[in-house]
Amino acid sequence: VVTALKRGDGDLAVGRFRSGSKLSRGFAEGPAIEETVLSLFCRKGAKVEKIEDLNNKRMILFEKDMDLISPDNVKYRVPNITIDVWVNGRILEAFRDVALKNSDCVIAENFEGLFWAETYLTINKVKSVTSPYSLNWLFPPSQDSLTNLIRSWMMTASRRDEVTKIHDRYHLYICELDEND
Repeated sequence: VVTALKRGDGDLAVGRFRSGSKLSRGFAEGPAIEETVLSLFCRKGAKVEKIEDLNNKRMILFEKDMDLISPDNVKYRVPNITIDVWVNGRILEAFRDVALKNSDCVIAENFEGLFWAETYLTINKVKSVTSPYSLNWLFPPSQDSLTNLIRSWMMTASRRDEVTKIHDRYHLYICELDEND
């Protein structure tokens, strides 16, 4: 999607792009569509309840998230951890890797991780590992009028609770079930 936007094949990248990330550089960012965190998800049998329990464990970290969580900082706190940095992997593959016991844990965006933890019942969320950050849509810098139009729509939709209705219908249900079941 981002490559197509760079080529001029579109006017808007609708997705969950982290504000200020490498991927969003060179684009105008739309209003924040949600706040999220990175979380640690581990195989239930791995006996991980806190970061320090990662000693002698294997963890997957996506390269795209390394501006929020550094392998060096993790290794400083947990010297005997093995960190596999995935450059082009997909979150589904990472959860499958953990479920197959090739890795013990994965760091993933919270809502995406909760979604896949519903599929792989042997994996659960241990804890959030970053401060909250915003997710945005992206616009080419030349699209000021479209960016302003989307910002205006978001403000109006927010006042009418339309954003919350969309969010509840398509996104939060799984997460709410996890917290309330």
